[in-house]
Amino acid sequence: MAVELDHAMEAFLADCTSENEKFSRLCPNIVLHNLDYTEVPAYGYVYSMVLAVTSRVFVGLPLAHEKAWLDTVSAYLAEVVAIGNALRPWPRALRPLLRPFLAPRHRMDTIIKNALKILTPAIKQRQSFTNGQDDLLGFLVETSEVVDPKAIILKLLVLTSAAVSSILITMNGK
Repeated sequence: MAVELDHAMEAFLADCTSENEKFSRLCPNIVLHNLDYTEVPAYGYVYSMVLAVTSRVFVGLPLAHEKAWLDTVSAYLAEVVAIGNALRPWPRALRPLLRPFLAPRHRMDTIIKNALKILTPAIKQRQSFTNGQDDLLGFLVETSEVVDPKAIILKLLVLTSAAVSSILITMNGK
C-alpha cells in the first residue's frame, strides 16, 4: 500500500509529496493477520490525507501543516454536522426558535474566532502579493472587492469542509 501511495502521490500530486511523507508513517503500523485478507483501518488515514492535501491547495504552506488549522477545519465540519443532525427532525418553521437550545451558537463562534486568529495574518500577507496567487485563500483575497477576513474565512471553511466531506463520502461509498 505504501509503495502504491508513493507512486500515486509522485505521479499525480507532485507538489503534495510532503503530505505523503508525513502520513505514510502510519502504514508500518498495519499488522498482517494472514495472507488472504487483512483489515486496514483506513478512514482515519484517508481523512488525514484528504484534509492535508485539501489544505495544501486551499491555504498553501506553511498553514496546511499547522495542527491548529487542521483541528479548526475538523471542528467546523463536526459542528456543521452536529447542527444539521440536531435540527433535521424539526419542522423548518421551528428550527430558528429551537437552534439556541439544540445547537448553541457559542461553539461555532469559538471555531470562527480560532480560524480568524490563524488566517488573518495570512490574509494580510496575501493582500501584499502583486503577482498571481497559488492557493484558494490567495484567490479569494485577490478577487474580493472589499477584503473582509471573516467573510473570506467563512467561504474557505465552507469550501474546505465541502471538499473533504464529498471526497470522504465518495471513498466511503455512502
